[in-house]
Parts: sequence; structure tokens; C-alpha cells
Amino acid sequence: MDTENSGYVLLLSLIFILQAVALFLQYLVNRTYPGPGWWMLGAVALATGFIANSARTHPVFGDAAVVANNALFTGGFVLLYIGIMRFFGRRERIALVIAYWLVVTLLAAYFTYVQDDQALRRVNHSLSLAVFGLLIGWRILQCKTRSTQISASFLAGVFLIFGLFFFLRVLSVIFVDPEAGGATVSFIATGTYVVSLYFSMLWTLGLIVMVNQRLSEESREARDNLALIFDTIPDPIQITGLHDDRIITVNDAFLKLTGYGGAEVIGKPSHEVKIWTNPQDRQHVIDAVMQTGSCDNLEIVFQRRDGAHITGIFSARLISINGAPHIVGAVRDISERKRAEAFLRDSEERFRLVVQNSPGIITIWNRVGAVQYISPAPAQSLGTAPAVAPD
Repeated sequence: MDTENSGYVLLLSLIFILQAVALFLQYLVNRTYPGPGWWMLGAVALATGFIANSARTHPVFGDAAVVANNALFTGGFVLLYIGIMRFFGRRERIALVIAYWLVVTLLAAYFTYVQDDQALRRVNHSLSLAVFGLLIGWRILQCKTRSTQISASFLAGVFLIFGLFFFLRVLSVIFVDPEAGGATVSFIATGTYVVSLYFSMLWTLGLIVMVNQRLSEESREARDNLALIFDTIPDPIQITGLHDDRIITVNDAFLKLTGYGGAEVIGKPSHEVKIWTNPQDRQHVIDAVMQTGSCDNLEIVFQRRDGAHITGIFSARLISINGAPHIVGAVRDISERKRAEAFLRDSEERFRLVVQNSPGIITIWNRVGAVQYISPAPAQSLGTAPAVAPD
């Protein structure tokens, strides 16, 4: 940008520095995606490019500042482009990008030190910005996802318009005589700074919004998936506040097992819902969780809505929700197993009574034919001690 308007240059330098700070803060807040780090470096390069531009009239460092200005501006857009590609999980052709940057820088040096031609420098500089503006806009449209649909479309439009402006600037340099001066040349020069100022703010805003939109959408998707998994688990699960015992949420299996509806339990203390048959069991769970962060495989009797009892194996973990401690507890219903075990014990006891009181001869052999058991009455009549079947 070959102009001596130092006011615009200093303002743009300050704006790009602030944008670099904003992108750096975005990078610190969320390092999930690789893009913001590259964008921050790109903003730093662009800010440094404007600072170099302000030194172009220096009697000693003026030529070096001109070359640095071109190199830093093109390098800033290279970094923005790399960040866009990395953000969408794509890989750029780094060798081709670096080669293009080197060509632009070498041409800037050639038209400064060898053939001092301000118009050709301007063409070289504007063409590089046009190429990367259009390239970045096209890549965003090509790579945008459902989670970034709105912000990516806005951002692509900003870069495409920016690229088109600098392409028109190339044409203006070619077809408008810069030595003639006049309103046209002044309008183009001023417009360059205005476009750079406003569009840089727009793309910084767009980049930050795009990151947060993607993060928000993916967080929502993760919550939806977690809720689906939560309700798909066959074991009843509940999450309650550690201190207030208030039930935060339960899964479908919990409602099915206890017979309650969601509105009857969510948001209410569990002692009011009366799912703990023995309140001391809940206190034992709380004490264990507070001491070790978890409890495992506790056999606890719970109570259904209709008053029926449920025997379950209960495990719990201490978790944090919005900075507050909560307990997530899961129950494995073993009521059927306990009933089966009780039925088996009862059946064995009845069998023993029948055998012991039977007047007939009851004998049990093992697989090899050895006698394992003879009922008492026949054994006494035979004058032998009854054999006892092993457990």
C-alpha cells in the first residue's frame, strides 16, 4: 500500500494488534481447534506489515521497509489460509504456498532495489492479497460444515469481496495512470485503507464467531448423544446433588424400575420421593463418596412408587456439574436373582424335610456309583449311619 497517509497506517496497525490480542485470547480459551493460533500469527504479521509501511520514507531503512511490508502482508494471509485449512481438518500444500510467498517477496525486492517501480510493486502486492482473499473465501465455502454454516458463509463473503477489491485495484493500477493524480487515484488509495480497516474487523469477528459456533454446535451434539446414551443404558441411573439431595436427572430405566414419572422425581429431594427404604443407606453412600469419591457394589433395598421393594447392587461416583458436587448412581436390579435364591433355599429345605421324614429308602449316588446319601429311617433300620450328601 504505497501511500504516505500515516494516520491510516497507524490506525490499521493498532486495529491489527487488537485483533491479534482477540485471536490470542480465543486461542487461550479454546485450544480444541488448531486454527486460532495460526490466525493470531497472521494478525501479528499484518500489524507488523503496517508498522513497516509507516517506515517506508525513512532515509536509511525505507527500501527495506517496503520489501518487509510486502513480505509481511503476504505472509499474514498465508498464515490465515493455513489456519482456515487446519481449522476444517484439511492440509494445505505448504510447499506451494511458501513458494508463492517467496516469489511475491522476491518480486517486491526486485522492483525496489533493481528496478524501482512503484506501480509494479503495487500490482505485485495487490495481486497477492487478491489471490489469497479469493482463495481463502473459496476454501471456506468448500470446507464449511453444518455446524459452521452461517458464520462460514459470512466469512467467505468477507474474504471474497476483499479479494475482488484488490483484484480491481490491480486493474486500476494497470489502466489508471498513477502519475496523473486526480480524484480516481485518491479514491483508490483511500478506499484501500478503508477496506483493509473494516474488512479486517469483519473477518476477525467472523473467525471468532465461527470457532464459537462450531464449539457450541458440537457441544450441543455431544449433549444430545450423551442424553441418548444415558437413556439407552439398561441400568437405572440418577444424578443428585451431594448436599441438597435434589434429583437432577434420571434415565428411562430408572423411571421404568421405580414406577415414577419424570415430573414426579426430577428437581425433588430423593427423601421426598422415598426411593430409599432405609435412609441410613443413603447416608452411607454419601459418606463413602465424600471420603473416596466413589462407592461400589453396595447391596441396597429400594422402594418403588407402589411400595414394593427392589434389591439392587448400587455404585456411585462423585462428579462436578457447574462447579457443584453431585452423585451419579447406578443400580443393577437383582430382585429376581434374590427371589430365585430364596426359592432355591426354600426348595432345598423342603426336600431335606421330605427326605428325612420319608419311611422309604432314598439313596443318592454320585457319577461313579458311590453312595452319597441314604435317608435316615432306612439307615436306622439297617443299623447303619445315614450318609450325608455333600453341599
